[in-house]
Parts: sequence; structure tokens; C-alpha cells
Amino acid sequence: MKLVPSKSSHKGEGLLRDLSSEVGRQALGQMSALIYQHIG
Repeated sequence: MKLVPSKSSHKGEGLLRDLSSEVGRQALGQMSALIYQHIG
């Protein structure tokens, strides 16, 4: 998933990048936990 850099605000872009990476990690963890529950 690529974030398109916005020329309007670099601070908002950095914040969005940090937030999305954190949310992405949590979502990935929840998804793998669900998958392992269904498989095993």
C-alpha cells in the first residue's frame, strides 16, 4: 500500500504515515490471529 505524498502539508503526511503503519501492524496482527484460529 503506497501513500501518495501530498504537497499541501508535510507534517500531516508524516503523521498519516505513522498512524497508518501503526494501524496496519495492529490489523495484520488481528488478521493473522484470526487465520491461525480458523486453521488450527
